[in-house]
Amino acid sequence: MKHRLLILLSLFICSLTVISCGLDDGSKSTDNTTNTTDTTSDSCTSSSSSSVSSITNNGSVLTGNNIGSCGTSNSQLSKSVTFTLQTSHSDIYLGTPYVGRSSSTSETIYWSIPVNNTSSINSHCFIKLNTISFYDSSNTLLTVDSISFLDGSIKKYSSSGYTGTCLSPNGNGYVSGIEIISNIYTNVSKIIVGNIDTDSSGFSDSDLSVIPQSYQTSGTYNDPLIKVTNQTSIKTKIWTSMIYLLDSNNNPILWSFLGGGDIEPNSSLDLDDLIMFNGSVSKIHVFLNLDVYSSSRTIKRKESCTGTRDEKLSCYKDKRNNDIEQIRMELN
Repeated sequence: MKHRLLILLSLFICSLTVISCGLDDGSKSTDNTTNTTDTTSDSCTSSSSSSVSSITNNGSVLTGNNIGSCGTSNSQLSKSVTFTLQTSHSDIYLGTPYVGRSSSTSETIYWSIPVNNTSSINSHCFIKLNTISFYDSSNTLLTVDSISFLDGSIKKYSSSGYTGTCLSPNGNGYVSGIEIISNIYTNVSKIIVGNIDTDSSGFSDSDLSVIPQSYQTSGTYNDPLIKVTNQTSIKTKIWTSMIYLLDSNNNPILWSFLGGGDIEPNSSLDLDDLIMFNGSVSKIHVFLNLDVYSSSRTIKRKESCTGTRDEKLSCYKDKRNNDIEQIRMELN
């Protein structure tokens, strides 16, 4: 059954490939309530240098040339919102949420919440936020997401099962989503999360390690082509993955999917993305969704999501969360 669920999740991630289309390190509070003003940088100059930092077994923060068309100020494309966690977690801390949009004419929000494992000894996997509610300044409920899982580092939950929903001690990641509601970008001012679920036992270190190293940009939107390197002797499948666009203060102001591929042992591969962002950033946090390559695996693609680009992304996000939840429930 566990193998069947692993294939189910692989099926879902495979379907994503058809649309390849900063962390707040504030001090921990007892009620996890924050209200921070966005001070995003609007710099649109190319960098003369690049760097890689915050390296995990499947991710890193990359700094380099500008990404985005630079046609609109970041202050018109992203903002922080007030945040409350109703039931705190002993190890997991949530930072200031940001809501972003790809252009100043869009009201669809791409929201991101930084997540930090404050423990120096405990690892956690299947990190999930429950009941994510969005409110306007008059405390009118705008919409609710039932669950959303973390983008983080990779661990094994079985001999052949991997999950990218983990945080090692002092690790960082993000929980994110998309809301397609009339005027929601203009109106949203607060996010309330009910509680955080995690699993902390039955996991082992991943034998896979593919690390994003650098990126180049091209096209009208200066979209990134990301070079990743397989650090192991294992041929690895990279399923559709995640990119978080960070402003100069390391705030996550937008997210996007990243195309995948097969990477040979101890070799490099270029992965492309079409972000279509009208603002400007020069730093991204990349999380790769890894699995062992298998030529014998046969997969029937699940029914594709349809609609606009935003509607497809929302549909795929929901499928990812539901498939991971099935695996988590089976393991428990």
